[in-house]
Parts: sequence; C-alpha cells; structure tokens
Amino acid sequence: MRIDHNKLIYAWLSLFLWMMTTGFVAGREFKTAENFALQSIDGEVIRLSDYRGKYVIVNFWATWCGPCYKEMPELEKIHKKYSGGDVQVIGIALVSKPDEIPGVVKRTGVTYPILKGHKTLIKDFGYFSSIPHTFIINPQGKIVKEYNIRTNAAQLEKTLLDLMKN
Repeated sequence: MRIDHNKLIYAWLSLFLWMMTTGFVAGREFKTAENFALQSIDGEVIRLSDYRGKYVIVNFWATWCGPCYKEMPELEKIHKKYSGGDVQVIGIALVSKPDEIPGVVKRTGVTYPILKGHKTLIKDFGYFSSIPHTFIINPQGKIVKEYNIRTNAAQLEKTLLDLMKN
C-alpha cells in the first residue's frame, strides 16, 4: 500500500483548521465554572453566580488586542437581542491597563458589563493562552462551549439555540 504524503498532510491540516475554527480544544473536559466577584468599569461588583439560571457568555479580551475590537460589536448584537432574557454577555479585560478599558468600551459601543479581570481567571477557566477567548456557561454553571478564536454573532446564536434545544 502506497501512502500519498501530500494527501496525509492535507488531511492533518484540514483537521487542524477544523479544530481552530470550531473552537475545539483537544482533551478539554469542561467543568463547572469557578465563581468570581469582579469590579465592573462602573464600580459595581459582579459575580458569575448572579447569573445562575441563564446562559452566560464570558468573553476574555485585552485593550491591545485587534481581533477583540472586531469581536466586541458581535457580542453586543447578542447582548441586545437577548438582554433581559435567558442569556447574559460579560466581557472581562485581562492584561490591560485599567485606564484604557473605558476608552475601548466607548469606541466599540458595547453596553454589556465589562469587568476588570486578573490572571488567576485563566487558571479558573481551565487555562487558555489566546485572546479573545470566549466561554458559554449553561444555566447550571457548567462550561459547555469554548471559542479560542474570534467569534461572531451568527456563530454564537447558532450555538445558543442548539444548547437551548437540548
């Protein structure tokens, strides 16, 4: 049996690209999300547990991250469509200068809660190394989906609707 190395390389590359574009993380076992209490840019303390009973989209971003700027308006679309319902969007700024965060929020036009994060959250969410990074947490508090790349409103909404069906 002769192996076509080009086809083998193509197959591995296709699998890798699929994993990257779907947010699939090999070996990731999702767990219950650790509760946190973080200060918003408005000075309010917000806890993840405040949203128990809802789907929560937690988006980690940074002020220096170009893809984050493009993703934030997409998250705002979900926030506006589902605000007051079964879905809550939360943005958490990591490794950012606190005085730069409000300017980014103003430029992107987001109205969902923006919290000032810390590096411990990376461990609490099962370690991740890319930003933007988004998690969907179900109403029982379990992480059920992870995006390790920039996402968009259509992709998030499709995932939410699929989760809500089950």
